[in-house]
Amino acid sequence: NDLTGTLPTTLQTMSHLDELTIGSNAISSSIPAWISKLSKLSLLSLSGNELTSTIPTELVALTKLETLALEKNFLSGNLDNLNQMPWLREIYLGDNEFTGVIDNAFLPR
Repeated sequence: NDLTGTLPTTLQTMSHLDELTIGSNAISSSIPAWISKLSKLSLLSLSGNELTSTIPTELVALTKLETLALEKNFLSGNLDNLNQMPWLREIYLGDNEFTGVIDNAFLPR
């Protein structure tokens, strides 16, 4: 695809959506806070876009989310929010601009 701009706010009304994959486009701006309204999401993939800013704290509300794929963007900041999401099974964050230390919460127990 060749989608550009920001994520359409109309997506927030799709409350029964369990997978959202919008990868390999030119979607820009930040990950919107309203994405947390998609409470049934088990997979969120926004890889290969032009997303900037940080991972929003609102993602912590997605308690059914098992796979988070945000690689190949321009995201920055630390990964502290992910420590509050122990239910995640797969996390893809490569090729971004994150900083900080990987917390022990990410290590196998």
